Amino acid sequence: MNSNETSRRISTTLRLGMMLLLVMAFLVGGARHLSATSQADPSVFTTYAVKGSPRNLIASAQGELWFTMPAADSIGKLTVTDGAVSAAATSVDYFDLAAGKTPYDLVLFNGFLYFTALGSNEIGRLDPTNGNVVYYAIPTAASEPTGITAGGGYVWFVERKGDNLGRLDPTNGTITEFTDKNPNDGNNVDMTGAQLESVAFSPVGPWFTGPTFKSSAALYRIIEDRFVPAPAGSSTAPINIVVDNTGEIWITGSGNDAIGRFALNTTNLWGFYDVPPGNGPDGLFVTELGGFRQTWYTREGDGRVGRYQYKFNGTEVSNVEARLPAAGSEPWGIAVDSDGDTWIAVGGANQIVRWRTPFNDYLLNLPQIQRQ
Repeated sequence: MNSNETSRRISTTLRLGMMLLLVMAFLVGGARHLSATSQADPSVFTTYAVKGSPRNLIASAQGELWFTMPAADSIGKLTVTDGAVSAAATSVDYFDLAAGKTPYDLVLFNGFLYFTALGSNEIGRLDPTNGNVVYYAIPTAASEPTGITAGGGYVWFVERKGDNLGRLDPTNGTITEFTDKNPNDGNNVDMTGAQLESVAFSPVGPWFTGPTFKSSAALYRIIEDRFVPAPAGSSTAPINIVVDNTGEIWITGSGNDAIGRFALNTTNLWGFYDVPPGNGPDGLFVTELGGFRQTWYTREGDGRVGRYQYKFNGTEVSNVEARLPAAGSEPWGIAVDSDGDTWIAVGGANQIVRWRTPFNDYLLNLPQIQRQ
């Protein structure tokens, strides 16, 4: 037997072995949309200590990581030297706020950092160049603002206790609130007791959700000044919502261990992709890479993070999950930067964690990629 024949036989054996592993992993899965779930190598994590328990975070175009620390009444900015893998090659700046502000979520818009001050019932605007902060009072008392986003020239937010969608006009500081607490007005939206948690902007208006929202998720159509419900089932308990660049809507179903996908103006409504049984998922971020769509998620109650990968027709390809290295980790916010690195706000451990997806996960994907 010559060396070429030997190489071909070895290559064929390796391909068959990888395909057999994928089939076995699929057979031990659960119901609905499923894929092989692999475990990430813990060596792909780099941890960065911060002074408080971080909650939500975002990655700026300049490569900075901004995050909130509600209990510490502080906002942090983590800067990592390009290409650095050592936690020592960083700087962390803190913007301390007055006691009781409780910064919760944040968004960068027009050069300013806007955030929800859950404890003081305000929207804050931080100037990153000098640290100055301006506050805008929310009309509804004790509304507990949570999620925040920007779009259409405005800053949008939701209220956990106020049961409202809010809009801040940054040109004059005016806040307008929108709500629908009448399920009998023809659109079946009832925001009463919704515990609204997350909001994301789409080309037609903001989408929002909360774990006890009777409508699961809803769209506020700006041009029509009306709400449109997107019920996903009473057991879903959605936590976070994301609008991808095709206009599709994604949620984390903390009550049904799934990632939900909704295509507006279709008859299929929600499709769900199961994650391994446990607590969550909670945090969510959606990206595209190499012709695939990826959803990155956190599981606060399990100390785990995961990544689901799909083809654009919705067919699942793989799911990888990993337990964070620090004991007591409670991950919540998650974001992917322009370099493809994934960042996690890890409460409980007082860390920002960088996750670089493991090489063996890409190996597991190879058979599916070759059949594209």
